[in-house]
Amino acid sequence: MNKRCFLFLQGVATPFFDRLASAIRAADIDTYRVVFCGGDAQYHFDGESICYRGSLKDLPGFYEKLFERLGVTDLVLFGDTRPVHISAIELANKLGIDAHVYEEGYLRPDWITLDLGGVNANSTLLPIQETSESKLPAYYRNLAKRVERGVQSKKTGYSQLVRLLQDIYYNSGRLFDSRNYPHYSRHRLHSPIREYVGWITRAPVKPFLSFYAKYKTKQLLKSKTPYYVYPLQLDSDSQVRVHSPYSQGLNKATDDIIKSFAQHAPRKSVLIIKNHPLDTGVTKHRKYVLDVSKEHNVEDRVLFFDGGHLPTLLHATAGTVLINSTVGMSSLFHKSPTIALGDAIYDIPGLTFQGRLDCFWRNTRRPDHKLFRDFRDVVIDHTQINGSFYSRRGIEMAVTGSLQRFGIPPEPEVEKESASFNKPSIEPT
Repeated sequence: MNKRCFLFLQGVATPFFDRLASAIRAADIDTYRVVFCGGDAQYHFDGESICYRGSLKDLPGFYEKLFERLGVTDLVLFGDTRPVHISAIELANKLGIDAHVYEEGYLRPDWITLDLGGVNANSTLLPIQETSESKLPAYYRNLAKRVERGVQSKKTGYSQLVRLLQDIYYNSGRLFDSRNYPHYSRHRLHSPIREYVGWITRAPVKPFLSFYAKYKTKQLLKSKTPYYVYPLQLDSDSQVRVHSPYSQGLNKATDDIIKSFAQHAPRKSVLIIKNHPLDTGVTKHRKYVLDVSKEHNVEDRVLFFDGGHLPTLLHATAGTVLINSTVGMSSLFHKSPTIALGDAIYDIPGLTFQGRLDCFWRNTRRPDHKLFRDFRDVVIDHTQINGSFYSRRGIEMAVTGSLQRFGIPPEPEVEKESASFNKPSIEPT
């Protein structure tokens, strides 16, 4: 058997990929990393790296030569729709190389996603080619018979401030990209400076906005007013732009949902639009929601929440409307009637509403909870690792789970503190 060789591409803006590569090298397996920008170099402390300074159109040829020269057997990356990753995954599939794709967890918190070949709508978990939609429930029920049931996660720890500092540390390495990586283009919509200014501007008022959301939630629950929840995704979310009808952005989805709610939802019902907790404020969602609500004469029935406790909302909601957010998994867990307007792994007959949005508001059905438990256990077994990208404890757990998934023996306890643990990084203990 040929010796394995792992090639790392772009990762999440934390030390996770560096720790994982160190653990793989400790098992006497070669690892290499392609650096596309100065930010990538910030979290790459040891091991061999290859800097790519060319254009996107030249990437396929670059990968073809690199895969052959290194003898790559395993590809590791975060996010299958990033421009620098698309041609690498295509080549890996063509050559029979395992493409290990990481993403934020389908089940949160305390889980990360590791899938082969793609994630979300590209996940190998969803065998669209072989299984018709009508047969998907039976497909997951049968798979569930062969996996561990009822797996629970261990806490990983999380700090939003630390996550922000990690992101700043990453982007501080990009100050000279125009000189060192002249062809690199960020996969997100807005510049880091605009995002940081948005975060700083929102930070002082967030506690008050969260208090308002919790207060209004209590009022709604006490009055037993029926309400629906529409959780916003990030405007730069590739899942929205690649795997939904809303490639132009969230505003079009907001238009469609508010218009449909105004025309078809029960007259005494309320629509709660909940902002994403990591929203930077660059896109003025609150103002846009208010303007569209006024246009359709439902400004008194549409509430914009920037904070609040999502599980409490989902537990009592009349229904959840979303594009393809992972909030859908939480919605199904809380037995909320759910409709997905984009491609989502959980959009399965028996779990989500399969008709048109206009019909959803008055024809909601709670998901089949037994089917959801089967589906959840299959998702965990096939794609989830108990861990985090953003905390020391979570990264250690994620590395251990990844090695197990790769079929690599873990490091001996005495060797766990690799040299890279003492390199500059920003992380909670």
